[in-house]
Amino acid sequence: MRNNYIQNPDNVRCSVAEDEVGRMVRFQSLILPKINIPYGTPDGWGEIGAYVARVAGRRGIGPLLFADSVATARDAAIRKIEASIGRDNPLGIAYYEAMGFKTHELTDTLDRKCFVVSQ
Repeated sequence: MRNNYIQNPDNVRCSVAEDEVGRMVRFQSLILPKINIPYGTPDGWGEIGAYVARVAGRRGIGPLLFADSVATARDAAIRKIEASIGRDNPLGIAYYEAMGFKTHELTDTLDRKCFVVSQ
């Protein structure tokens, strides 16, 4: 996590939610891929990544972190954000769709979704 997100030279923002005892229960990152482009994200688009602990689902944390990522994207002049979700992850797909992402490409293993950031 440290190498792929926090210390990633393309990092724009990392947001973390902790429970009452300080355990990470949700994580969201926004990168602007320039050096490391793991999913072939189109030039100029942000790439979002997320983690949610099973105990933290359906508590309203995801939309709060996503709102922070959108505000950061807007400040960084990122107009589109891509999420690459495993096609075997229906909860992840449902989350991104609930946030307003639309599928722009399907591969054998990924549902690649795009969110248009309103300026």
